[in-house]
Amino acid sequence: MPSPHIILSLDISTLTASIALVRDGKLIAEREEESSAAGAPRTRNLHLLEDIDALLRASEIGLSEVGAFAVAAGPGSFTGIRTGIATVKAFAYARARPVIAVPTLHAVARAEAVAHDNQLHGNQFVIASIPTGRSELFAQLLEVGASGVVREAGVVRHVTIQTLLDEMVEVEAGSLLWIGDGARKFETQIGARMMLDAHAEKVWRMVARKPDSTLARYIGIMAHAKLNENQADVNRQNVNPIYVRPAYKIQKP
Repeated sequence: MPSPHIILSLDISTLTASIALVRDGKLIAEREEESSAAGAPRTRNLHLLEDIDALLRASEIGLSEVGAFAVAAGPGSFTGIRTGIATVKAFAYARARPVIAVPTLHAVARAEAVAHDNQLHGNQFVIASIPTGRSELFAQLLEVGASGVVREAGVVRHVTIQTLLDEMVEVEAGSLLWIGDGARKFETQIGARMMLDAHAEKVWRMVARKPDSTLARYIGIMAHAKLNENQADVNRQNVNPIYVRPAYKIQKP
């Protein structure tokens, strides 16, 4: 019999692809695969089903026992987002199970803000980011509560690091933690801006190190919370990718 408390979650939208099994909001098992040194995804999408099968076998859990599926909905790798959503939708249709889509940057915030502070004692503002190539990234200002609940304090955007630095200096917050692969990629620029701007030096906090656990784990944990709060959309047709495109100015003739 399927257990509504067992969730199979996956993320192939970021540089480190991962899958996880979560029961009652606690990790059972997880697997991950780093992208190539050049930053381009490997053929990990082609082996996704094999990896899922291996994880289930190692955990001695059958697919029929999984009560729900969760996935990183983006932003991130275009191919990874589409593959991840298509995979969980296929499983969900076949097994008549719910699907929970978790915004990728929300999962980054949940994973890294907690890992940085071990246990949050109050709300923490974070700027979560994922690199997109060159000097650009996907980024979003978020607030992580003491219980790990993530709230949006700004919209997700595709911006240059320079634009983001200029905007974050103006953010009114007791402290601002820079997290995610985007923050790690541009750590030098962030540090330099902190030294140049007195306000940033007082408010910004050092870039959090990458957590040891996978993003899929936190996607499963957040999905479990949504199921408990009846927030999950069981209509699988409404589970859509989150794409963000840069805004281009239309030049008048």
